[in-house]
Amino acid sequence: MYVLAFDRDWTVDVNPHPHEEAVPLEWVRHWAHQTDHEVWAIGNQDLVAEADIPGTVEAIRRRDGDISALGEQDERGRYEWWPVRERRLEILAELFPDAEGYVVVDDLELSHVDGWDHYHSWEFMPAIRAGELPLDTPDDAGDQPESLLSDAQDDPTAVSLSAARRALDAARESRDRDRMVEALKLALWLVENRGDAVEPLVEPTLDLLARERFPSGRAVLHAVATEAADDPDPLKPHVSDLASLVASRPVYREQGSRTLMEVAAADPTAVVDAVPALATVAEEEGGGTRRFAVYALTRATAAEPEAVAPAVGPLVDALLAEHETVRTNAATALGRIASVDPDAVAGYADSLGTALNDTNPDVRANVCVLIGKAGAPVGLQRLRELASNDPDETVREQAAWAIDRLS
Repeated sequence: MYVLAFDRDWTVDVNPHPHEEAVPLEWVRHWAHQTDHEVWAIGNQDLVAEADIPGTVEAIRRRDGDISALGEQDERGRYEWWPVRERRLEILAELFPDAEGYVVVDDLELSHVDGWDHYHSWEFMPAIRAGELPLDTPDDAGDQPESLLSDAQDDPTAVSLSAARRALDAARESRDRDRMVEALKLALWLVENRGDAVEPLVEPTLDLLARERFPSGRAVLHAVATEAADDPDPLKPHVSDLASLVASRPVYREQGSRTLMEVAAADPTAVVDAVPALATVAEEEGGGTRRFAVYALTRATAAEPEAVAPAVGPLVDALLAEHETVRTNAATALGRIASVDPDAVAGYADSLGTALNDTNPDVRANVCVLIGKAGAPVGLQRLRELASNDPDETVREQAAWAIDRLS
């Protein structure tokens, strides 16, 4: 439950600012009479009758049990004493100490009042549409995803993200496939056209994708991954859901792995819980799945190499992958794991020996280091050949280093 305090003049559309957007009176009445929120008139008390909501007199009555503190009324209906605007807010906070939040919408500046979030009406309305506040509107009631999509296609900011979230939740609960398809189309459009849509929409979107295969599913994940490249933070709480999707739904595997890769690129620790799923798909040939998964695992080893030890087998296989970047990253990841757990890698001597023949000198150099760290029983003769004859100076140096470690 929120406590909502509204001024009237230059705030509500019964007397709007001449050049700025106002809050519809219908919305104030909706929050007051159709929700559990506490809605109060904080400024011009004409709003008490217009919105049928309590105001300052009622706040004093509830605080004191009577309104004697206000004194007598004069011929114009004014009381002898009237609390200043800040004190009116403080009284409301005292009346509802367990509220989830306190929001005042007023053309006067009240951001200095402790505990209250202040908005001008022209700031409040965009915040509602962006889903920054958990307040539905009369316009949201009964909205179907197809109608929201139509509105969003005309103007992406015309649809509140809270309404879109409810449409996704309702589609999921309905178990109606056509409705779920439309809801995912809505999510796709908003994510592609609004950078602030990922955070409120990712959870219900992933839940829908986990249910079955949808035509727009891969496109939605592609859009989410693209946004994650710029701001991965909204995805971090949903790494486990992404990992489950990657492991259980092959159709979404490539884009799901890419999303995890983008999260890992920014915060290696965030994907540690996804290691089992990433290890599984790191063995998948074709497409970008293996490339994305191996990179994510490599990033995870930068933070917690011991947590990635269960992925050693797939990473060793990746040393022989067709894609050069996959081989390079796999060698880097295995080297980090071997630094903390040599035994986890030492048993793959044959594959490591084969990887010494890689065409990429970076891979050959990294494998030499890996062999030295793991103490892998690779034939010294091949290492001596590299130390003496490899055309790359770094490979020669790292081969000599590995020989010294193994001798």
